[in-house]
Amino acid sequence: MSYRTVLVDDDEPARRRLARLLQAAHPEIAIVGEAASGEEAVELLRAERPDLVFLDIQLPHYDGFEVLRRLDDPPLAIFTTGYDKYALQAFQAASIDYVLKPVEADTLARAVRKLDRLTRPGRNDLEKRLQEFLGRFQAPAAAPEYLQKIAVRVGERALLIDVADVTHFEAKDKYVFLYTQAGKEYIVDHTIADLETRLDPRKFVRVHRSTLVNLDSVKEIQSWFNGKYRLILGNQGKSEIVVSKGMAPRLKSLIPF
Repeated sequence: MSYRTVLVDDDEPARRRLARLLQAAHPEIAIVGEAASGEEAVELLRAERPDLVFLDIQLPHYDGFEVLRRLDDPPLAIFTTGYDKYALQAFQAASIDYVLKPVEADTLARAVRKLDRLTRPGRNDLEKRLQEFLGRFQAPAAAPEYLQKIAVRVGERALLIDVADVTHFEAKDKYVFLYTQAGKEYIVDHTIADLETRLDPRKFVRVHRSTLVNLDSVKEIQSWFNGKYRLILGNQGKSEIVVSKGMAPRLKSLIPF
């Protein structure tokens, strides 16, 4: 399998080194463009729509995480940076891997092998690797308290919706909509990013820049075009939700398929 790939790093020698290592040992990685800033990266990724991006984290204009947030359908990502303090955030961003600079041939080969495993049909060990990583580096913490009910306005009233009754949230036309098992929809006073932090991440997963889905509502997962998937929900209207290619690894880590 080949991967159309973009390299993003504001350090030109680092980009050249990475390109040499890829060209020397990984012919399946086809470099289709390079960018030196967050702004350039967003423009290039929107234009090229690659399968994969090697993405530095500290960039001019905005960082690597913000680059992915600005894309409707982000590609698979392997983060590269000189600072290991970003490791946990990189994994939480559903990246394929995290490689410290200067990039060495063996660590690059490890990342490419992981890419192959996660994109090969029927194979997925991201959840196991992520749990091993968290066990080594994440200090024990008190269990966070997540929202159990969400208030929505209906005229002059505030209606309380049980989170368990929510199938998904979707941002569109400058509003965020809540959808229930009964097929009803309401406008909520939260952004998708805010909801992502305030809802249990084992239950609610971001599958697209504008969509957050309750995994308990997913009844079927179908392969879709260009590495994407389609979710069929169990609500009254059998809603169909497309999972972007860049968000698919996170979904697979929670529901291996």
